[in-house]
Amino acid sequence: MTEKSSSYTYIPGLTLAMPGTFIVAHDKSLANHQQGRAVLLVNSEVVWWQTANEAQEAQFHRRLALQAEAVAKWRASGKPAEAIGEFMSPELKALLGG
Repeated sequence: MTEKSSSYTYIPGLTLAMPGTFIVAHDKSLANHQQGRAVLLVNSEVVWWQTANEAQEAQFHRRLALQAEAVAKWRASGKPAEAIGEFMSPELKALLGG
């Protein structure tokens, strides 16, 4: 299976040392479900992300962008995965419930 043939997006490079609520994989589009998407978290939990309106969909993409930013900064630092919190913005921490 290739990325083009899969209906999921996988976010590589995450570890169990990272926040359990980081997104690891998700449905690529809303075409299959329209009102939301299945989301796999670092802690192995699969959750339903409600996207019944544009604001909810925008929040999903904002969270992905903030997570990617934190991971990129962490990778550039060379620090262990446990240090990811140092690179998370206050907005991302709030979105993750922290």
